[in-house]
Amino acid sequence: MDELIRWQEKYQEAHDNYAGILANGKDNELAYEGKRKIKSPDGTDAEKQGSVSRKMCFELTETQADISIPMPRVISKRGNEDRAIMIENVLRTELDAMNMEEMVDEQARLTPIWGGSIFMAEWDNTYRDSFGVGRLTIKNLHPSQVIPQPGVYKLDEMDYLFITFEQTKDYIKRTYGVEVEEEGDQNQDGEVYEHMRTHVYCYYRNDDGHIGLISWVGNTKVQDYEDYFARKQEVCEKCGAVKDPFEDECIECGGKKFRTENKKYEKITYDVQITDPMTGTPTIVQKTAEVKYYVPKVYPIVIHKNVGDIKSFLGRSDIDFIKDQQNDMNIYMNKIREKLLKGGSYMTLPDGVDVEASDEELKIVRLKDPAQKSMIDVTTVQPNIATDLEILNFNYQIGRQTLGITDSYQGREDRTATSGKAKQIAVEQSAGRLKSKQTMKDAAFADLYKLMFQFLLAYTDEKRPYIQEDSDGKLEYKWFDKRFFVEEDDKGELFYDDEFVFSVDVSGTLANDRQAMWQETRSNFESGAYGDPTQLDTLEMYWTTMNKLHYPCAPDALKLIAQRKQEQYQMMLQQQAQETAIQAMNDAQTKRLLAENIDQQNQLNRQQNELKQIKSQTKAPVTSKKEEE
Repeated sequence: MDELIRWQEKYQEAHDNYAGILANGKDNELAYEGKRKIKSPDGTDAEKQGSVSRKMCFELTETQADISIPMPRVISKRGNEDRAIMIENVLRTELDAMNMEEMVDEQARLTPIWGGSIFMAEWDNTYRDSFGVGRLTIKNLHPSQVIPQPGVYKLDEMDYLFITFEQTKDYIKRTYGVEVEEEGDQNQDGEVYEHMRTHVYCYYRNDDGHIGLISWVGNTKVQDYEDYFARKQEVCEKCGAVKDPFEDECIECGGKKFRTENKKYEKITYDVQITDPMTGTPTIVQKTAEVKYYVPKVYPIVIHKNVGDIKSFLGRSDIDFIKDQQNDMNIYMNKIREKLLKGGSYMTLPDGVDVEASDEELKIVRLKDPAQKSMIDVTTVQPNIATDLEILNFNYQIGRQTLGITDSYQGREDRTATSGKAKQIAVEQSAGRLKSKQTMKDAAFADLYKLMFQFLLAYTDEKRPYIQEDSDGKLEYKWFDKRFFVEEDDKGELFYDDEFVFSVDVSGTLANDRQAMWQETRSNFESGAYGDPTQLDTLEMYWTTMNKLHYPCAPDALKLIAQRKQEQYQMMLQQQAQETAIQAMNDAQTKRLLAENIDQQNQLNRQQNELKQIKSQTKAPVTSKKEEE
């Protein structure tokens, strides 16, 4: 009880110190909702109140709402890019399994109203599925739920912080086995619910730098862990044997009393690459050894700041800078309404003459003499509100310019931008002023991804499936195994590699905006970036890219292109066969003609030889002179 009282006193001190921030945040929420009362110059509620006609705080907050989800980018400090790629795909798969879109949409409003918003990571060990036990969960915390240590503004520098949850007494009993029926039932907002209780969590750093947890409801302690994120096991108080989860007593000594203690080591089987010193051939062998459980050493929350402030736990709120302008606008709107309501039309009638007050279009006025007709007249009293409207618009412009929002950024008519290029520059300049908010969002998601990975590395004992896309945009189903991250140091001791740099992919936002990517791809195709748009190879490249972007009917288009290419291929084969046949026929005819020519030439040669022989036979024989004499 002494320890509980000590932490309760610290909580009360922190809550009192943070009360001004909580009150200002709730005042900002009222301004956003249009429910904030009109204030006097001294800050008190004005005597004359009225309804809020133009909710400027709401309008300018919604104008900046960014519901995009930055995608993770991971770099390994040890140069193991396979691990980094695995982490990126595992985190994307985890995001798809959560309602992250809803959480980001909530933060898009909470962040500018309160100056910041908060993610919280938890490991749900009660979850069971076919892949194993437990799952990672991420949820939003309302900024009023987190009470920081007084005087410390950086989360990683805090010795402790408090988080409050409104939970039912039945949930507390069912989850923690603690009865809180007799505790108070008034929550922090002063509302009374008989079935609800305020459960205060205190996360703190212990002497080893690890995170401890103590929680309570009223004066009843619910949880107390010196090392909250360490693995736990129940052991017998008598002999120290580990409790069988399916037995109520110790299987070694029969004892029925157990205590919870931390588990330090786990036995794993992992792959090791060994290189043969003689041949240099690498070989994969399996080893079985003990490695220390990975234990996160960070608080389980991530702060998403609106705009950085070195002296603020959250950040700077937009509403803080424009709610005075909305207050003045409320005053002038009510003044304009009052002027308009007091104006109207007045009728003058002669004494003794009445006009029937009815909805009939034709009304009868009975006059005593014709002179009374000239005395009937209508005078319209119209108040002048031009100056009030000018001041009203002036306050609205001050609010917009304070946040750096232009007409072009809002999509409204901007007379200062006389061309499309000028309008684009105006939008980019406005977006540039709001760039710091995007930077804070990217930083928050980078911290969130690092926290998610640490939880997965600490608690996923079984292999978990994840999805990644191959180079053709097809989905591949793989397995996340934390043993893939086991390393061996110079002393031969095993440890889990968690040395990765987490950031966000700057192209991830555009990649998630499929409609914009479709338009960009189509523009590149039409401009000839992929080649001649009439060629099937170019069409195939274009529709492959569109298929990666999950364009509807893209697979059907690829099938038709493949069918057309097959038809073209068959036609080409037929044409080649025809050309080959024609060539063969031409070659045969050429050979035949050549053979005929050769035969004719041979026949001619024979005839010539025969003629020579005949000539030689018919020639007179040569005799000597004596014989002639």
